[in-house]
Amino acid sequence: MRYPNMSRRMALLAAGVVASVVLIACGRDSADDVDIPTAAPGAVRATATRPVVSPTSAPASPAATTTEVAIATISAPAVEDTPTPAPQAQNTPVPPPPPANTQVPPPPAGVTVYIKAVTTAFSPSSATVPAGATVTLTFDNQDEGVMHDFVLYGSGASSVIASTTIAMAPDSQTITFTLQPGQYAFKCSVHPREMNGALNAQ
Repeated sequence: MRYPNMSRRMALLAAGVVASVVLIACGRDSADDVDIPTAAPGAVRATATRPVVSPTSAPASPAATTTEVAIATISAPAVEDTPTPAPQAQNTPVPPPPPANTQVPPPPAGVTVYIKAVTTAFSPSSATVPAGATVTLTFDNQDEGVMHDFVLYGSGASSVIASTTIAMAPDSQTITFTLQPGQYAFKCSVHPREMNGALNAQ
């Protein structure tokens, strides 16, 4: 028994399979042959998605199969290198050193002091002399019939710088000495309470 309808169906099915294979081959996405340019450093690349073609679906239209590839480039802001100016040296003039004082000042000129003894008293009872100068002191005892002397003391009562001898008037004696700055007492050793005074060296 023959089935004519069955043979006809098999022929149609085979023709449909061939047609589907042809459609699949012709509907290949053209994106396979597109060279996607390489993005620059720092760029973001968009990924293209190929449409899936089903054997039973109709061939996609050119508008549906065309895939646009967009490449977005993000550029970093340019940084300008600003050179830092070098500090400039300031030429400050240095004052010259003061000239050395090579000259030694001369010593003060010598002075002469005159002190007399009258009525159991010194006259004058004080005097001022230059410090460091050579002092020539003349002691004149004019107290008739009375013994006197002149004693110059240092820092202490027992420290004697210069003195005359005890002598009866009329008598005159001279002594020489040098004093540093300060005040120095003098007395008569015979009458210390009545006869006393001071020399100031400055």
